[in-house]
Amino acid sequence: MAKLPRAPDAARLRGTKPSLKTITGLRLHRLYERGGRYPTLWNAFRHIGPVSRFDHHTHSGDERPTYQDRGILYAAGDMPTAFAEFFQRNRRINRSLRQPWLVSFALSCELRLLNLTDTFCLRVGASAKLVSGPFFHAQNWSRGFYEAYPDIQGLYYRSSLTNRPTIALYERANRNSMFPANPLFHRALSDPTLHGALVAVDEEIGYGLI
Repeated sequence: MAKLPRAPDAARLRGTKPSLKTITGLRLHRLYERGGRYPTLWNAFRHIGPVSRFDHHTHSGDERPTYQDRGILYAAGDMPTAFAEFFQRNRRINRSLRQPWLVSFALSCELRLLNLTDTFCLRVGASAKLVSGPFFHAQNWSRGFYEAYPDIQGLYYRSSLTNRPTIALYERANRNSMFPANPLFHRALSDPTLHGALVAVDEEIGYGLI
């Protein structure tokens, strides 16, 4: 696999036309934590970072995550991918640790995302390692995309775990009309009524359920 540079060439990015993926009304699935170090809500962007792969937060002097104006929200186009991404570190679906919740919702407005699933990455000197390589490199690239293309509202890419559509939304997408008044589905993973669905997800991704 081609090597991924630690950071993009800013001039090359600005000189390359972005490849856009426009989505509207898409049903998304997201897991989030109500406890732990970074508690949040189902429709809230995380402003503490950088922590995860495509976090575009700037680094502080000691490189510890800090609260910033920049915010990020991750979601997947299908439930197994959402679980695979969220629990990828230990590969165990833990129904209680840090109070994880599952939410499904349909976008209420049109969003313009940078498409990382076609040849755009090749044109700007990146590679498929954007979704599978070191977080630090991917964060540098995400910051570069954010700064070079002020009109994009996030990233559209394929999960390195399931090869299915996944999105990372920047705070630019956070408009009053983006989230519906009520989600389609919203429940704690510890809810006994979710047991059958969790077993089905576990059978597909093979993580183990605790």
